Amino acid sequence: MEDILTHIGFNAFLTQNTDASGVAEAFENSADILMMADDRRFVALAPKSCHVIDNAVATGKGFAAELDLMAGGLRGNKVLIIGCGPVGQSAAEALIEFV
Repeated sequence: MEDILTHIGFNAFLTQNTDASGVAEAFENSADILMMADDRRFVALAPKSCHVIDNAVATGKGFAAELDLMAGGLRGNKVLIIGCGPVGQSAAEALIEFV
């Protein structure tokens, strides 16, 4: 995720820790937005404004679109999707249109 966010212009970092330790690390490093995903949900947390965004469908489509841009087009290529929760399913559906 860090590479994708950096590619589209964000100053992003990946925490060294996972789960609660990773969230604490993000707060300690004054992150403006925390992006997390598991098999069920994608959430973005904005601690300063107390906003929570939960949008697996848009995230999957965003990953698919960014992959298409980064690869210079996906038509005729094979794409492996690891995980088929809501984000993976959304990415798969979007990638079908690109491939």
